[in-house]
Amino acid sequence: MARLIGHITLCALAIALVSTPVAAQDVDVTGEWALNFADPQGGGEVTVVAVLAQEGTTVTGTLEVSAVPEATLSDGMVDGSTLSFGMDVLFEGQWFTLGVGGTMDGSAISGYIELPEGSGSIPFTGMKKEGVR
Repeated sequence: MARLIGHITLCALAIALVSTPVAAQDVDVTGEWALNFADPQGGGEVTVVAVLAQEGTTVTGTLEVSAVPEATLSDGMVDGSTLSFGMDVLFEGQWFTLGVGGTMDGSAISGYIELPEGSGSIPFTGMKKEGVR
C-alpha cells in the first residue's frame, strides 16, 4: 500500500504542477511543465512532465509518469491564482483519484497532492519550460 501511495502521489504531483494556473484571465498555463516532489517511499525526487492546455478557466492536459501505466487529468480549472484538478491514475490494475491544488507565481507553481483514503498530502513544486508552448 505504501508503494501504491508513493506512485499515486508522484502522478498526482506531476499533474498538479503541470495544471496549476494562477489566474484564469491573467495567467496562461498552456505549455510543458516539469513537476517535482519527494517520493513518500524514500526513493528520492520524482519528476513528471505535464503538457497543459488552458481555455478560459478550463485546464486539460497529458502527463508522462513512468511509475504508472496510465494517468489522466480530470476536472481541471483555474480560479484566480489557484489551480485544482483530479489526477486519475491506474496502479496495479486499480484506478485512484488524487486531488491536486496549487498556486501559480509567474512560471513557477507549488501546492499539494491529496493522497487517497485519507493518507495525507505531499507538497510539490514545478517550473514551466521556457520557449515551449
